[in-house]
Amino acid sequence: MRGCTSVETTGDARIPLTLLTGFLGAGKTTLINRLLTAEDGEGMAVLVNDFGEINIDSDLIVGVEAETVSLANGCVCCSIQGELLTALERLAQASPRPRKVLLEASGVADPGAIAATLTNDRLARDFSLDGVICVADGERFLNPDQLGLKIRQALFSDLILLNKRSVAGAERLDGIRDRLANYIDRPRLLECDHCDVPLEVILSHFPEERFAEGRQGNLVRLMPAPVGHDHESEFARRHWQVEGAISLERLRQLMEEWPTEIYRAKGILADEADPRRWILQRVGERSELLPGEPWQGPPVSRLVMIGRRKALDAPELVRAMDELFRV
Repeated sequence: MRGCTSVETTGDARIPLTLLTGFLGAGKTTLINRLLTAEDGEGMAVLVNDFGEINIDSDLIVGVEAETVSLANGCVCCSIQGELLTALERLAQASPRPRKVLLEASGVADPGAIAATLTNDRLARDFSLDGVICVADGERFLNPDQLGLKIRQALFSDLILLNKRSVAGAERLDGIRDRLANYIDRPRLLECDHCDVPLEVILSHFPEERFAEGRQGNLVRLMPAPVGHDHESEFARRHWQVEGAISLERLRQLMEEWPTEIYRAKGILADEADPRRWILQRVGERSELLPGEPWQGPPVSRLVMIGRRKALDAPELVRAMDELFRV
């Protein structure tokens, strides 16, 4: 494993693991990149879970002195728990072992179910759950769609980063605080932009509170986990990939017509009119399409969407995207 250092033999020789949760587009990947590019990022291992067959997030991780393990085509809180266990066991057996593990959960994941997996007997001898950190989208957190899931992700965390502070504004952030106050008296909150917070706060060890009563207050009583948890019936993902370039001008036109139920879109794209890689990040109706480094090797255009199944199955959308990617 590249760049890993041995775990110090203190009172607890287990590998500390930090779980990053938060809804689609909140900024979890941005936080991971900040952690990895910092001096303390040396020796970390990163597990990235995208709810889709193509794991765009793993290609957006900077990977400085870290081992990145992609967990794709499912959600770590339900359909690929076995794959998560296998990946963690492989890290525990590595020589040298990683100093720390970061697990970025899918944006639709329930952190309670993941925590139960991480604290079972099979993993407890090698890993300690060091903390659960939620990145909350300050601009869109209180939007009604999937609000229950977003609240559960926040309340189950040791620390909540209210991200996108400048875009959200004080009134929205106060609204989030008031809403969370319905469940807990004093949640640990940090307001920020681009997840720019003191890294020692993120990397410090949180007290080991177990999960029988939740983490921030009696969460199990206040926010019971959904029965029959099935992301496949509620969410859908679509991906397109083609060797070569597409028309980014046409993609921009199509994005103006996308329904609001497309929560998240990510892409690494080649443009017919420009030799550079282009990175697409879209949350709701807010889009960023920025140039990156030149291609190293043949260009490949890849795009992933996550949203309501009805929106992503719309024939007009599918037909237009198929034509763009020449499917």
